[in-house]
Amino acid sequence: MLTNYLKIAIRSLLHNKIYSFINIIGLSIGMTASILILIFVVHEYRYDRFHEKGDRIFRAEKQFSRDGRYSLYANPEFGPTMMQTDPKVINYVRTYSMGRKVVKTDNTHKFFEDRFLFADTSFFSIFSFPLIQGQRSALARPLTVIITEQTASRYFGNANPIGKFITLDANYTFEVTGVAKNPPSHSSVQFDFIASYPSLLTMPNERNIILNNSSGFPTYLLLADANAIAGVRQSILKTTYTNDHITYSLQPLFANHFNLNFGDVANTRYVFIFLCVALLILALALINYMNLTTARATVRAKEIGVRKVIGASRKTLSFQFYLESALTTVVAFVLAIALIQIFKPIFLNVLQQNIDTTFLTSPVFLSVVAGLLFVCVLLAGSYPALVLPQFKPVEVLNGKFSSANQGSGIRKLLTIFQFTVSIALAICTLVMNHQLQYLQSKSTGLERDQVMVIPVEQFSNAGLTGLKNDLQRQTGVEGLAMASVPLYRSTLPGLSMVTSPASQEKVGLKWIMADESFFAVLGITWHQKPETTKLEGNHVINQSAAEALGMVNLSGGDDLTMGGDHVPAVTGKILGMVNDFNYETLRSPIQPLIVSVVADTLLAKNESPSLYLRIDTHSALPDKIAAIKKSYETYANDTPFTYYFLDDAFNDLQKGETRLSKIFTVFTGISLCIACLGLFGLVTFSAENRTKEISIRKVLGASMANILMLLSSELILLLLLSIAIGVPVAWFSMKDWLSQFYYQTSIPLSSFLVPGVAVIVISLLVIWAKAIRVALEDPSKNLKSE
Repeated sequence: MLTNYLKIAIRSLLHNKIYSFINIIGLSIGMTASILILIFVVHEYRYDRFHEKGDRIFRAEKQFSRDGRYSLYANPEFGPTMMQTDPKVINYVRTYSMGRKVVKTDNTHKFFEDRFLFADTSFFSIFSFPLIQGQRSALARPLTVIITEQTASRYFGNANPIGKFITLDANYTFEVTGVAKNPPSHSSVQFDFIASYPSLLTMPNERNIILNNSSGFPTYLLLADANAIAGVRQSILKTTYTNDHITYSLQPLFANHFNLNFGDVANTRYVFIFLCVALLILALALINYMNLTTARATVRAKEIGVRKVIGASRKTLSFQFYLESALTTVVAFVLAIALIQIFKPIFLNVLQQNIDTTFLTSPVFLSVVAGLLFVCVLLAGSYPALVLPQFKPVEVLNGKFSSANQGSGIRKLLTIFQFTVSIALAICTLVMNHQLQYLQSKSTGLERDQVMVIPVEQFSNAGLTGLKNDLQRQTGVEGLAMASVPLYRSTLPGLSMVTSPASQEKVGLKWIMADESFFAVLGITWHQKPETTKLEGNHVINQSAAEALGMVNLSGGDDLTMGGDHVPAVTGKILGMVNDFNYETLRSPIQPLIVSVVADTLLAKNESPSLYLRIDTHSALPDKIAAIKKSYETYANDTPFTYYFLDDAFNDLQKGETRLSKIFTVFTGISLCIACLGLFGLVTFSAENRTKEISIRKVLGASMANILMLLSSELILLLLLSIAIGVPVAWFSMKDWLSQFYYQTSIPLSSFLVPGVAVIVISLLVIWAKAIRVALEDPSKNLKSE
């Protein structure tokens, strides 16, 4: 029985090549798009799930509760104190990063490293990162380090790295005591080096940070039971770590990627949006299949009638149609797998994602894909299997049955749904592109073009002075400045709580240090210009800071101290005020900022000092960069040359929106392609079903225009209805999306008109491509049997 059903299904596929092609191509495109999105979505939701103790690991976060906007990592004593205070805390691990530093083994193997972490010996006991060589206790001694496989290959090639040495920051030599597997892409804790925590006590600056109990130590607690979190949170409230303005909170490890994704590496804000789009595209493909299958019921009507007369039950007929849908879906699925291999690198490149290939063969992902295939078979065959077996044999065999209008109401609704989704996606894409262009072209209060930023954190004072003098003499360098942070990069301005000279209240200010040329080189305009040209040793604030401090006019009479502890203190007067300029993302309003104007020797002591060079627009950029690199390497003391341009970094801040816009553009094209395939199939069926009617109309004098109108009028009405539904849906969706931005554009009328007109034009072309061919046929051939 099953063999016969399978033969019938294969024969049906081969006999109806056009419809089979439309169904298979439509389903395969929908599956390809959906599975590609699922690769991303499942990857995001599986973050950190590979840790065996993951449900019992919680990350500590120190927050300023005054406004809730700022968060810091824990103090170094938080973990040990909690373990002593609460027996439910059975272990802890502290991590610490010095930021970007140079790691070197020899003159040919030296690189800037951003993922050099220090951690307690419990790191590999709490987290499930496998060690290939070495023991978990390898981090007990100072100046020892465990490196990843990739790092070992980069620095030591194929040689055994155990017992060899690396140099950090040109001052500290570490012995390699272990090799760990590379952290998987779905790990929120990423590292290339794990150095022993006791090593920090051998480094003067870091030792002072620990002794001063300063923040900056991501700390993870391992609890005896995941349900003990409520009690541990109560224990935190009883410690001395909380006060009126500062509190500690614990976040589950599995929630870290979404709640604490500071760098927006995976753009997790849009995971839910991507998932919804994947389901919509798959729905469009399934609708095509159901529409065409039920529309062509007349072709199968007599077959169904005869089979019911000879004893076929509704159950066996439903099973046959499910088997046919399964065969079509499986063929489409195999084609989709081949397309995924082609388009996966392109898709991940757009998302800027690096997903481990091992993840794609994991039981979780394979189960999701298998579930997707099962759902497709179930849904694709559901409507045909329920509708077609209901045909009455008497009516069918007497010729009274006609399915021209059988299920037409549902087909119309499904067609409206298809084009509503396509139009809504097209409108959303245009609005996103408009907002992205607005953000990239918006004036930020400083001149970003032609500004080259060079990190110089490894330079000595003498080397820095020599480099600056050399660069200032170069032709094409119009200006040079220096600041304590590289703007628009991961190193953000620090936060300091200061006492307002006007109100004597505590105020939180973002803080950077810069030299006197900083404002001129970046084109920052003055709101209240200093009366003196000598700014060194004093401060400049922006308009938002003046408002926060309650300072309407700058008297310059009161001293204000910034920094202290492990950061060099700057005591001086507020001598000037600049207009607000965007120094961070455009998603939020400009924060109060104070700029301490200091000498280069003080700037060089910061974590990420950077030079800002304004390059002449007439300079040949490759030659200029080569000349700057040559000067850099003269004074670099074995430090690799790196740089970026300020406008590129600013555009990177919108990388999430850029990715979403690109993905929506592709999805819009896919949805239109699927919808038009379905439309072509329906027009083809309608034309075949009305061939004799069209021929009679032609004999009676109907023109080409009359025939085209006959075949397209109903579908055009459906398209207009789709536009009427899709426009408000897209408008409300985009208003909600734009509300995330402090700076947002208005939605232009063209964002609604262009997709509507384009969909109508494309649909007419698809309809007329078939209708014209039918209208040109010789009526005598179609009527010769009448």
